[in-house]
Amino acid sequence: MMFAPFLAVASLVGVTDSPVAPSAVEAPLKFTLETRLRYENLSEDTSGSAPQPAPEDYVLRRALVGLDWAVDANVRLLGQLGYHDVVGQKGPINATQESGTDIQQAFVEYHTPHLRLRAGRQEMPLGSQRLISRRDGPNIRQSFDAVRFDLGTVTAFIGHPVRIGRRSFDDATNRDQTLLGLYGVFNVPQIKGMQADLYALRLERTAARFANGIADEDRTSVGVRLYGVREAFDYDLEAVVQGGTFGTQTIRAHYVSAHLGYTWAGGNAPRIALKIDQATGDDHEGHLKTFNPLFPRGAYLDEAGRVGPTNLVRVGTYLSVKPLRMVTLVMGADGLWRNRVSDALYRQPNLPIAGTAGKGGHYTGTQAFIGATWQISPELNLTTHVSRIDIHSRLNAAGVADTRYIGAWLGWRF
Repeated sequence: MMFAPFLAVASLVGVTDSPVAPSAVEAPLKFTLETRLRYENLSEDTSGSAPQPAPEDYVLRRALVGLDWAVDANVRLLGQLGYHDVVGQKGPINATQESGTDIQQAFVEYHTPHLRLRAGRQEMPLGSQRLISRRDGPNIRQSFDAVRFDLGTVTAFIGHPVRIGRRSFDDATNRDQTLLGLYGVFNVPQIKGMQADLYALRLERTAARFANGIADEDRTSVGVRLYGVREAFDYDLEAVVQGGTFGTQTIRAHYVSAHLGYTWAGGNAPRIALKIDQATGDDHEGHLKTFNPLFPRGAYLDEAGRVGPTNLVRVGTYLSVKPLRMVTLVMGADGLWRNRVSDALYRQPNLPIAGTAGKGGHYTGTQAFIGATWQISPELNLTTHVSRIDIHSRLNAAGVADTRYIGAWLGWRF
């Protein structure tokens, strides 16, 4: 049964008592404004026979304007328009970069201190956002036309993702994909400081594309996430198993993740972290074993987002430090492998790279990055990010490029 994990652990965890909505209305009508200017420079270099594309040098512009109306103590209306475009890009513009002016969010909500019912177009980030994300890295965030019900810290929902159009006011409900699920956040009373997320998600979509073909997909993901802080240590552990059908094949896939950190005491609060992830790939032995990350963060491993969390093994180390009170510096490096050589290397979001299935070995390459965020004020922040991914020469020969990425973006929220 799809939601059986919630019944199985009912005696082990306690529901947190945080309300889903404030009990008092602060202001009946709020105007919201959020803008971001994001400069990106992307250059690719291959040692194989594929031509080298010209370096990309462009600016992504995003503006979100909204009205949030508290009709009374229990009813809320929110409308938000988004404007998205790209300036200076030479190559093809993808679906998450440009859309003109369109409806980003528009919903009605009824709430009490422990209950919320929301219907309409809405962003719906859940948990770690590994599977259901706001997708803040790309220019256009992920929205759903959905009905969502929250009781305490348990969420149930059903809806469709929004299909993005290039012109103004042409975004539409993508009825080729249906997403429904149940997501709960709980305290674990037996272990101090630990929380648990338990969830079951079902995705139905037509003409899904993987390296082994195109077919209708009906996939259920059941997962558990354990996370918390214990003195100087922090941890975030997650495991997902997937089943269902892909055409005539059954699905047997999984994803596991372990992110562990340690923070030293002191004014600059340095933190070191180890991140290990594994997402299965297909072995062409009768079942589709390629993991589907559903609607993941656009910047999954780093801000460049060149490699996605499908058919992937990642081992990475990270260091963050605060040289100044409002400045955070982060640097890190990852080793990348494919889980199955017989399956393709995948780009974000879950796109197989043609010609890579069965080519090369497990080792994909390495990537390194350094970035900084300056929180200039509570409303204004500046972020910079530089990264490089070096692909193994056998995949270079198949046309997969080494990539250098430079990005800087200024965000302001009113």
